[in-house]
Amino acid sequence: MFGKSKPPPKSALADRMRRVTTHRPPAGADEWELLPPPPPHASKLHARSERAPAYRQGVIVIEDGQRVTVVIKNLSASGARIEFFLKRELPAVITLIEVTKRIHRRARVVWQGDGVAGIEFLPD
Repeated sequence: MFGKSKPPPKSALADRMRRVTTHRPPAGADEWELLPPPPPHASKLHARSERAPAYRQGVIVIEDGQRVTVVIKNLSASGARIEFFLKRELPAVITLIEVTKRIHRRARVVWQGDGVAGIEFLPD
């Protein structure tokens, strides 16, 4: 156990892992050129507002007038993450209402799945 270490196994996977982890850039190449470009959302133009945990009860109003109780999990100046207990797909645009923080904003549903959704507030 504490003696000399055994040589690494001789297998195709081990050889491949060894090649990947010991990769060096060719002589004269700039190391930064080998990195992939940053994702588009990493630019300052698309920077997301700082999120803060909220844990507030709210209501969303769906375009047909139906009101659905939600829990606002986190909140930022540009959007929120909400959880709801209704097994249905939300429409593209909703209205979020939360009384104590005086929120009454139209929002676009960015993503959703199994009772959770991310929304982005639309300009007033």
